[in-house]
Amino acid sequence: MHSKSRADDSTQFTPKSLEKFRLINQIKTVTGYNLKDLEIVNGKFVTQNGTNILDIYKEELLENPYTARHASIAASHYGSQLYELAKNGFDSIPDLVLSIDYKNDSLQDMD
Repeated sequence: MHSKSRADDSTQFTPKSLEKFRLINQIKTVTGYNLKDLEIVNGKFVTQNGTNILDIYKEELLENPYTARHASIAASHYGSQLYELAKNGFDSIPDLVLSIDYKNDSLQDMD
């Protein structure tokens, strides 16, 4: 998925909200867990049984032959983002929600 905003001053689209969107999708795709549903304990997103989601993420990457070679890079990249989001709180960064309209044969930012 490719997201782009023509206007640098759009209040709907910020680099941090895009980063959060990508992080949530990456964790959900690899682990099946939605970060929004997880509890934050001691600065970590954990499952109901108390397992750190980053540990599950790394394990899943290593078990997949297509992602195993780059597992440590991905875990490091997304791990730092997970840490920051857990430290500051899930809602510290607004979700990426775009309001768009279609007119004049193009999509328009409604903000």
